[in-house]
Amino acid sequence: MKKNKYIIVFILSLFIVLIGFLKVSSALPTFIKNKSNFKVYFTERPFDLTIETKNYIMYFNEKSIDNIQNSVHETFNQIVQWSKDKLESSTEGI
Repeated sequence: MKKNKYIIVFILSLFIVLIGFLKVSSALPTFIKNKSNFKVYFTERPFDLTIETKNYIMYFNEKSIDNIQNSVHETFNQIVQWSKDKLESSTEGI
């Protein structure tokens, strides 16, 4: 039980530090960001998180979250349909 408390405190602390890093990095002036190899742009409403490194750009926004959600639902539905088909085919011979 004591171990769980430490894990929860660690995760919450890590989450707070991460949110603080995003807020501070996104609030930096543009002239500082232009000279940096690592840039963070973050807005809460609408949710938009852009991380730019020297070679890559990663976007996390509402559209990407919707795409992930749709993919998960589609995959889940395919698994359910596949299991129903297997169950029906296995009971046909009985």
